[in-house]
Amino acid sequence: MCNDIMVSVIIPVYNSKNYLENTIQSVLNQSYKNFELLLIDDGSTDESGIICDKYKEIDSRVKCIHQPNGGISHARNIGIENARGKYIAFSDDDDEMSPECLKSAVAFAEKEKLDLVRYNYRHEYIDGTVIKTVRRKTFPKEIVEHISTWNDYMKVIRCGQVVWAGIYNRNFINHNRIRFDETILYGIEDYIFIISCIMQSKRTGILPECLYTWKQRKAHSTSCITSREAFDNRLMAILKWIDADEQVQKHVRMTEIDKNLRNHAYAERIMSETIICNLSLKETNRIINDLKQKINFKKMTFKAYCGVDNRRKIKYLCADISIPMYIKLYKIWFHHKAIWKR
Repeated sequence: MCNDIMVSVIIPVYNSKNYLENTIQSVLNQSYKNFELLLIDDGSTDESGIICDKYKEIDSRVKCIHQPNGGISHARNIGIENARGKYIAFSDDDDEMSPECLKSAVAFAEKEKLDLVRYNYRHEYIDGTVIKTVRRKTFPKEIVEHISTWNDYMKVIRCGQVVWAGIYNRNFINHNRIRFDETILYGIEDYIFIISCIMQSKRTGILPECLYTWKQRKAHSTSCITSREAFDNRLMAILKWIDADEQVQKHVRMTEIDKNLRNHAYAERIMSETIICNLSLKETNRIINDLKQKINFKKMTFKAYCGVDNRRKIKYLCADISIPMYIKLYKIWFHHKAIWKR
């Protein structure tokens, strides 16, 4: 291995003994070899820590850090602080990297002198033995040099506000002091991190290739935890996401339709979280009405939805018109066709 490490792959690990070895192997089997793998054992109480140590002994590229449980955001920040690579990549502890992931992303970043690269991914929702694949749209290969309009911003956001769907120049991350919000514990922590990266980046590259598989397991994913504590934390995270987007809106040109569509996205996302956590209709109504007041939510004409895909159009219309209709459609779509695509 070269003395100068090109990529630091960071995996926060927590109680994932059944999936962790497959994830680690997907990194070690990369066609690109000049990387280090940082396994951040975040206070696991199963055999995950032992698995981390085993791979540290097997492969010199593997580094292990064992720490008391501090949450996924804290674990990723620890990984960033200990990374030595020119670029940083992330993986969750139950997902898979494509064998060509690092090779493709690094080649693109080096050729085009990019601060960050975003790439496509496959999404599988796993409930026991049932696997539902979420179809994702493809997008063109391109470079966004400067975010000056809402359309520029959305080009990058459409690749997904998920941290593992890309690589990041480490000097860029450190120079701009970009880190994860450690108060966010149950999902959506990626959103604010990604927004900070996009808005600070001078050159962002977009790759259409599917280079990662997100295995969203009902029994393991933090975004599938249904406790009231998890809902309250995710609601707080969504409100922080809205605040971050509002800061973006101060620096880009956008239309009233753009603003209204984004407001519908917030309302729809919170409604889906209330269903996941089985909140009552009364409480859901209260939460949504409070949100609508905060963001100056306005009803939209059907014509305003031109250009929005049909599934999202139905979701936004339900957010506009009828929460009970939204809940019914959510359950039908989720259980009988595919996961309710976000």
